Amino acid sequence: MITDGRATLSIYSTEMTAVEITTALGIVPSKTYEQGDLTPSGRAGRLLKPQYLTYQQAGWHLDAPDSVDDPDAFRSLRALVRSIERKAEVLRTLRPACDTVIRWYGSSDSSQGGFVMDAELLVGLAALGCDLVGTAYLSSAEPELESDRESQV
Repeated sequence: MITDGRATLSIYSTEMTAVEITTALGIVPSKTYEQGDLTPSGRAGRLLKPQYLTYQQAGWHLDAPDSVDDPDAFRSLRALVRSIERKAEVLRTLRPACDTVIRWYGSSDSSQGGFVMDAELLVGLAALGCDLVGTAYLSSAEPELESDRESQV
């Protein structure tokens, strides 16, 4: 079962700057960079191809606000949706010049990553119109089988 997670709205553009995206949304982002800024590899002086040393597009990222009022694994995703739901129209107007993506990462307490996303959350995500990229990180612990316990006795 998924036990916790993180969610981020990411906006990428070669036509707009991160400053212009911030101005359009009226939201202070968690992180930004401009096209041409040095990447972490570029700042470290690594010997890589030039396209890996600088950002090839502007990036604007908003992490989900901390939320303790929601007990399930999607609390970060719900908090993100609530924090930007009034900006759905602005996101729509940005799309001709920007890619808008919501990224969600969840951790499982088992070696299976099954989860159920309720309809209300799905409706909220759909209203934003952003692509959703999700990753479930699974526990490496394998469940102990009955036959394994018997052989240990």
